[in-house]
Amino acid sequence: MKNSVFTQKMVFAIGILFILVAPVMAQQDVAAAKQDINMYLTNNQGEKVFSYNNKESLFVKLVAVSLNVDPTAKEIIAATVTSDMEPEGEPIMLQETDKNSGIFMGELKFKKSPMPFKNSKFLEVADGDKITATYLISKDVQGVEDRAYDNAYYNGPNWVFQNTGESHIILLHPDMKITIAGKPAEPGIFISVFYDKKVGDKTVLENAGGTGRGIAPGGVRWIGKVNTIAAWGAQDGKNNGLAEGEKFKWKIWNPKDGKEYDATATYMTEDPHITHTDGYTNNGISGVLKLEAK
Repeated sequence: MKNSVFTQKMVFAIGILFILVAPVMAQQDVAAAKQDINMYLTNNQGEKVFSYNNKESLFVKLVAVSLNVDPTAKEIIAATVTSDMEPEGEPIMLQETDKNSGIFMGELKFKKSPMPFKNSKFLEVADGDKITATYLISKDVQGVEDRAYDNAYYNGPNWVFQNTGESHIILLHPDMKITIAGKPAEPGIFISVFYDKKVGDKTVLENAGGTGRGIAPGGVRWIGKVNTIAAWGAQDGKNNGLAEGEKFKWKIWNPKDGKEYDATATYMTEDPHITHTDGYTNNGISGVLKLEAK
């Protein structure tokens, strides 16, 4: 019975991941692109960031020429920023950087807290929280919303992945055992898969794991539930992902100490939904039972 329930959860999780990495995100990207609206979580210089490490503020940049209605004024528009700690989020006002620029910027301060406080003018967070900035573009008569958005982490890993359109799904078992230096890891750690990337005459490890659209924060946050991660494969003629047959290389990032650890995986072999183990192939499915970090 336990295996049957797990298999159902696994099929559901894999299905959700396929939804996340393909059509829904593609539809949102196309709609946003048509209206020339793009949102970014940034530093105070307007440069895209993937992780805020003990910073006091986050910054949101919205590039939207179509929202520049009055070329003689610095206009203001409203957006929302959420975190895992504060899922309802806080409003953020974005002001045009100059008249007729079509670039809107805003700032919101972080506050580490064990609970959220609505309309506090701070975004309550905990280490490892995913941060999401959202701008509502439109809502149709059926109530379906079109949004521009971006993600980053608070005290998370600075891992980046690229959605190449080629991927291998890896299931993270809900009973997966994860250890760091022989001790059980606490929920809230980050896990991702890496590949060998040639840079000149050197080979470096580059992140290949993540879910979502385009280029986004990489890896997944492990909270002790069934989860999946997409391992992205290289496009033809490019060194931007895992090669066919390349072995997965794992890393763990621990928000408690801010350190990254190499890890060794033990793979599932007896589930009929699992087609592969430790090597990449496009549209393959693997499962992990154990991760041991040095």
